[in-house]
Amino acid sequence: MAQSRILRVGFCDMWVDFDPAYNFFTLMLASAGAKLSPPIQVIGGVADENDTIVIFGPFGKTWKALPVEQPKIHFTGENNGPKTGRGVQLNLGFKHVNAANVSYLRFPLWLLYIDWFGADLDRILNPKPIPLERCTRVDENELARKIKFCAFVVSNPKNPLRNKAFHWLSKYKQVDSAGTVFNNIGSEIFAGSGGAGGELKKLEYLKDYKFCLAYENTASHGYTTEKYLHAKAAGCVPIYWGDPAFELDFNVDGCIDARGFKSPSELIGAVRRIDENDEEWLKRFKVPALDTDQVAWSRRTIAECARRLFNLAGFDISTVLATPGLRGPDNVLAPMVEECPHFD
Repeated sequence: MAQSRILRVGFCDMWVDFDPAYNFFTLMLASAGAKLSPPIQVIGGVADENDTIVIFGPFGKTWKALPVEQPKIHFTGENNGPKTGRGVQLNLGFKHVNAANVSYLRFPLWLLYIDWFGADLDRILNPKPIPLERCTRVDENELARKIKFCAFVVSNPKNPLRNKAFHWLSKYKQVDSAGTVFNNIGSEIFAGSGGAGGELKKLEYLKDYKFCLAYENTASHGYTTEKYLHAKAAGCVPIYWGDPAFELDFNVDGCIDARGFKSPSELIGAVRRIDENDEEWLKRFKVPALDTDQVAWSRRTIAECARRLFNLAGFDISTVLATPGLRGPDNVLAPMVEECPHFD
């Protein structure tokens, strides 16, 4: 049997409670590497000059002190742009692009909030992913729990329109705020400075609500975070505001589209119409967060990300066969997600 090869991945400038040894990227690469021949063993840790590749985030400049010849990959879930220089060879960001680009791959933040690889939830910290089946199916057995009106879970107070929306909708019925902004129910779902574990607490909390105010921090093309995903996975009808290209990621029929609302009457009127009409609410409730095509796109994107990282690390994986059956272009690493039991 051939000996396994080793890929050392260093991480720096990531968010609070990010675990460099066990995270979305190490799980993605390990899942793919195990299926290659010979296999590739993946070891993650704090970035240093001995790593094969370095993945860095938007929360510091440590990456600039590392050797320029070391291949670097920038990932951001924040509303900022690509990085260049000092060995940066790939940017993983949220912006849409119109043409193929070897130095950029659209990789929206919400992908990291789903458990694609059967993560050990006792080990993975932030984000703690939610089950994929919560995103692809709706559970009508939980309808009896929907006895509360609307939830609001926000820790960033810097979006004035989102702040106004909370106060506007509160004029119609009480909106329960479980985050640090306008909190009116206490610390039920608080989970520490980095939010570690808060995703699962948030999911359970939202299951009691018909609606959830799911406003992004800002409205930028492609900037779709976990907010809509979490609300849908919990069976809420999201009241969504943010990404002007939101329809490219999710089905707008599953929510109340608040992107054009500019007054209390517009917001309250739209919500009231759905709140007072069970049939219209159920129609939106029954639209899952992800349909078959969206799951297929996610699989291809994750596989393409792994392929590019292996290539940057110097591993030739061009002989790996594509897996048929996925919609759109085949991808050489499709088996790593196709065989994952969480995609059943």
